[in-house]
Amino acid sequence: MRRLRALWMRFTGMFRAHRADADFRAELESHIAFDIEEGMRSGLSEPEARRRALVRLGGAEQTRQARRERNGLPWFESMLRDLCYSLRILRKFKAVTAVAVLSIGLGIGANTTVFAIVNRFVLRSAPVGDPSTLLALSTFPKGDTCCNNFPVPVYKDVRDQAHSFSGMAGYYEMVPASIGGNGEPVRVWGQGVTTNFFDVIELPMVLGRGFATGEDSSPLIVLSETLWRSRFGADPRIVGKPILMSGRTFTVVGIAPGAFHGVNQILNMRFWVPIGITRQLAATLPPDSSREYHVLSVVGRMNPGVTRAQVEAELSTISARLAQRFPATDKDVAFPVEQVGSLPAQDHRDASAIIIFLSALGIVVLLVLLIAGSNVANLLLAQAVTRQREMAVRLALGATRGRLRKQLLLESLLLALGGGVLGVGLSIAATRGLSAFRVPAPIPLDLAVTADWHVLVFSFALSVICGLALGAGPAWAGSLPQLPNALKGEDGLARPGRRFSLRDLLVVGQVGMSVVLLTLTILFLRSLENATKIDVGFRSQGLLMLSVDPRLNGYTAPQISRFLAQLRERAEALPGVDAAVFTDVALLSGGNRSEGFNIVGYAGKTTSRRWGHPCLRAAILAGRLPAVRGSP
Repeated sequence: MRRLRALWMRFTGMFRAHRADADFRAELESHIAFDIEEGMRSGLSEPEARRRALVRLGGAEQTRQARRERNGLPWFESMLRDLCYSLRILRKFKAVTAVAVLSIGLGIGANTTVFAIVNRFVLRSAPVGDPSTLLALSTFPKGDTCCNNFPVPVYKDVRDQAHSFSGMAGYYEMVPASIGGNGEPVRVWGQGVTTNFFDVIELPMVLGRGFATGEDSSPLIVLSETLWRSRFGADPRIVGKPILMSGRTFTVVGIAPGAFHGVNQILNMRFWVPIGITRQLAATLPPDSSREYHVLSVVGRMNPGVTRAQVEAELSTISARLAQRFPATDKDVAFPVEQVGSLPAQDHRDASAIIIFLSALGIVVLLVLLIAGSNVANLLLAQAVTRQREMAVRLALGATRGRLRKQLLLESLLLALGGGVLGVGLSIAATRGLSAFRVPAPIPLDLAVTADWHVLVFSFALSVICGLALGAGPAWAGSLPQLPNALKGEDGLARPGRRFSLRDLLVVGQVGMSVVLLTLTILFLRSLENATKIDVGFRSQGLLMLSVDPRLNGYTAPQISRFLAQLRERAEALPGVDAAVFTDVALLSGGNRSEGFNIVGYAGKTTSRRWGHPCLRAAILAGRLPAVRGSP
């Protein structure tokens, strides 16, 4: 504590240095005058008395300097002087400074943008309590390519038999609804969750509470903060009030935080209802008693002290037990677990493609940074040539080569930090542009990319690394001028007999990396051009799509059939429309994973064992419709 107090006093003393130095100078002169007077009384002349007084004192200037070092922070003052001098040098060479900052800024901006994407979709944890102990569970049948959701009975069996979890919750990933509030009703997407869902993920509410035990079939709802603010004006008294959703009345019991829009952050969910009430919103859900339909996503909170290996071992035992008990449906089915993150566990089959794409993108932007770095290093070397005489003079006056290298490294570090600030600005603009882009998908996706503190730390670290790496060569070369040649104004960096200088190597490297980057760009553009020429099996030019879900407004199956028939007839009557059709799943729209088919008019059992996103199918199909003219 005393050391900290002393350090603080010395730090604050630097800002009162001029006044304190003046006071000490006056006191020192008074002391010298008194010593001179004493010497003159002993018979010495005034010059001799002054000389002896200064000898005994050790020199007035030396004493003042020793006092400054005792009461200040010499290393900090030296750094400030070097910083001020570096800023003056950068201001003197304005053109070099501007080009260097712009070059580094473009390179760091590109790398920061890519890191922001990786941070958003790979590294970021879900906004829940202690995400390291929250696991996403899946089913993995033998011979399948990846993971599926849980059948409801399998979820209940695993929940009742697994003791490694303090809690296990299930939820339907996507439930459509039409909700009122301010303005016209709009379609929103939410989730049907078990009543312990918010307790398992440990999510604190902005207002109200989550669901309680015994409320599985109660008409209750938890709104997201975004929906609460946009549709209900952030009414602080909304908890306990009824709202109308899809023609049914629900009572608001809580408001979830704005950062939370589902455990799988890539989905943009706006409300949560108890799982027992979900069928009122998604009537096409398969029966809960079936072990064939994989419809339920599952998360579990590990008990304190339990490891991931213990959880996997217990789930393996449960899998073997269920395979013996239900061989027709549960044979060779494993239960893999993943830490909850941005990407859903069922989408890990696409992880390799995502990793390859991000890796290729990272290599490209790294090449951009290397090219920019080579350009800046060449500029700094050229600038060192113009400053060779300055360096030679400083060496001749007693400066060490280490001090010169430190100065030159500080200048390159300031350039890199300036480029880093510009790069962050460019990255923020780029991420805002990416966030404004809307993917034409039939499901609500949150693809917003933002620059959080992780991105800022990455940008700062990259700037420091660039500053030190780019300035190391110029600093070393600039601190080794040949004094006779440099003092005469000749090229102090020239080395007779060398075939290649550092500047030549940097130019060769820069040209080589530019050729590689240009080649990759041409290959990418050619692949993109070829992708646009792929024959998808139908003509997409002039084709417009409309999504409608009458079921959300209380339409029955016969009413939906009549509505779609009338909609088709009126669409065909519009000027410029050649034909109109309707279907439950649009071609190449994604979002479904089903390996079977249903025959219109046949009441037999479906051949599909997996039902990828049943709520999505319900939203697009609005229930299985009877055959009508023109329906596929």
